Amino acid sequence: MMVLAQVTNLAFLGNANKGGIIQDVLRVYTLLFCVMFILSELRFEQFLKLVPPLKNWFYRGFLYSFVGVIGVEESYAALAEEYPQIPGLKEQTASLFLKITSYAMFSIGILYMAMGLLCLKGVMEKLKNNYEEQVKNWQPHQGDTSIVV
Repeated sequence: MMVLAQVTNLAFLGNANKGGIIQDVLRVYTLLFCVMFILSELRFEQFLKLVPPLKNWFYRGFLYSFVGVIGVEESYAALAEEYPQIPGLKEQTASLFLKITSYAMFSIGILYMAMGLLCLKGVMEKLKNNYEEQVKNWQPHQGDTSIVV
């Protein structure tokens, strides 16, 4: 969602950006971080070998919450760029969308940090390995042709 919010801000506010090149660079950095987060959530092993700190849930949560805070500040900056005029509907909508996704990103970051502090990654991996073992050992009953959902 954060990627969509950043692209929306670049599309809606990019041409009329009075904040200058710094706002655009910050949006591009945020997009790059979000792409890194997507790749780490999809568990691309080649990518996680290149960026091993993203395997640590506390560190990942810290980065998520940091990007969320940056997004909230960007949402306020998008409205402040129109000052002293009242921002239009387009600017307010883009700012609200960015603010909502940024708070969600921040919340997910806090959740990841809490799970990292409680060492829940090991529990999740144990459950995943147990599930994969059960799937591997599962055999259908003789004559059972029904599809199990």
